[in-house]
Order: sequence, then C-alpha cells, then structure tokens
Amino acid sequence: MTNIIFTRTVGSMETYAKCPALRVCGHCPLMEHPYHKQLELQSNYLRTRFAELASCVEPVIGMQQMEGFLHYVEVHFGLDWRGKFASGLISTGQNQFIALRTCMLRHPLAERILRSINRLASTHGIDTSFPATKLTLRIRSDQEQVLLCFTLPERIESTFTSFLYALRREHAKIVGIVLNDGESKPSTFWGRPAIEDSLCSLRFSLPPTSDFPSSPSQAEVLYTKVMELAKVQDGDIVIDCCTTHGILTLLSMREGASQGYLLQEFTPYCDEAALNGIEHVERFVGNNEKHLRQLANRGQRCDTLFLSPSEEGCERSL
Repeated sequence: MTNIIFTRTVGSMETYAKCPALRVCGHCPLMEHPYHKQLELQSNYLRTRFAELASCVEPVIGMQQMEGFLHYVEVHFGLDWRGKFASGLISTGQNQFIALRTCMLRHPLAERILRSINRLASTHGIDTSFPATKLTLRIRSDQEQVLLCFTLPERIESTFTSFLYALRREHAKIVGIVLNDGESKPSTFWGRPAIEDSLCSLRFSLPPTSDFPSSPSQAEVLYTKVMELAKVQDGDIVIDCCTTHGILTLLSMREGASQGYLLQEFTPYCDEAALNGIEHVERFVGNNEKHLRQLANRGQRCDTLFLSPSEEGCERSL
C-alpha cells in the first residue's frame, strides 16, 4: 500500500475560531490563554477533526522561538489616521490600510530596516507621495543578509533612487534591491537578484517572489517530523505534490529513494536537485492531477506520496 503523508503547519487563529468548541461569543479565546494551553486546545481540536481517519493524533509541536521568527516579511505603505506616512498591512476583508508600527513576530533586522524607511522617506520628502505600494523582505536564516523587493506601479523617480541608496548605506546587510511593477519580470536595482538559504542541510536560491517558508526553523521541525513518519527506504519511489521547492523529494533521495517525481503547479525558480547534486528527480510543471494520472497510466509504482492540502494544486480532485 502506498504511504500517503499529509503535511500541515498549524498556527492560524482563524482556523480554530471556526470550531464551535473553541468559540466564545463569536470570537476565538485562544489568545486569552498561555502558550502551553493554546497548544493543548489546538491538539484537542485536531484529534476531534481526525478521529475518523486516525487512531492516534500526536500533539501539536510548539515553537521554541516565539518572537522574531519571521524571515519573510511583506508590508504595505500608506497613510495612517493622522495622514502620516506609515508601513502596515491591507485588511483583506475591507481592503483597508492598517498602519503597523512594529510586530513581535518579524525578524529584528526587518524591524530596523522598516524604521529606517519611515525616517528616510521623511528626510527625502517622499513621505506623503511614497511611490512604492509594497515591500517584501527576505532574510537569510543562518546569516543576517536581506533581499528587498519594492513594488512600484510607475517608473522610478530620482528622489526614490537617492532614497534607495541612502537605505543601502545605512544597512550593510542588504545584499540586493529588486523593483517589481507587478506585471513584468522583476528588475534588479542593485546587488543580487536572489538570496541563498538552507533548510534541512539543503541549499536553495530564492528570488523575492519565492514561496520558501517564512520561518525556516519551524519548517525544519515540520519536514524532519514528516520524514520520520514517512520511513523512506532504499529503492523507494516517491511522488511529491505541492510541497515547497520539492524539499521532501530531495530529503527522500538522501534517505535512499531510487526515484523522485516532483509535481509543481508553477514554473520553478531554479533546479534545486542540481543545486544540491541530487540525481533521479523528474519534475512536472502544470496541472498536478493531470501529471499524476500520466504517471499512473504508464504503470509507475509509488511507495510514498506527499501531499500538502493547504497548498494550491492540492484540490479534492487530486
């Protein structure tokens, strides 16, 4: 029988707010409890949801680092309630800008850079007409190096150019600045167009738009647990649907699998297998269900199938 492994990170409070057992007066009470109690409530909820599928559901694995763990940060720019320039986020429900001065989840380097942006925007006279609508920061997990990507709907002006150079001078850890108009391919303003990072001893080359895990330390715990449950053996055939950058495929090949099939909805950023010197990995880009049927029709054996139900490309039909 094929070994089917589902991966799922757990952290969204909204997920649990939908559970009647956790709902109090229409809101989620999890945040009113200490962290260990939150984990207990989440574990109980998952046991209830998976009771018909599994005889045993292991407890939720808690975080060791509960502050500053986000290495990928996305912020929007706008005006706060006083009409002052600010960074923040867009409320998806009301499409409204919400100023956010600081966030305990963001990496400290991201916080320092955002403070500099707020100050330099004012000193360069672009605080009321800041051209960029969004910024993504990707910070390398083992070294404090950061790649910035600004989204600008229009062409870059000289004042914004001087602002970017001033920002780079203040933060030597910035290794690249990329500009994106949201339609064409991002262009490199200065430095590197991508940043290298590692996860589970694997190397990855990450452009600003990469969907690499925002918290590498937590992702490593997840993937290590998945591989522990998968028990991949020498000569196994592995199919990986939708997991980020084919990490589980690459880890399976290192465990001794003889062939790995990587199904991805979108064109990959780079060949991770070649980057890590791993052979016998075949990649399919496009509709995952179609490619899975093709593998079945040609009589391909499969020992372990990895699925990530929360990812695009892992619909019910698959």
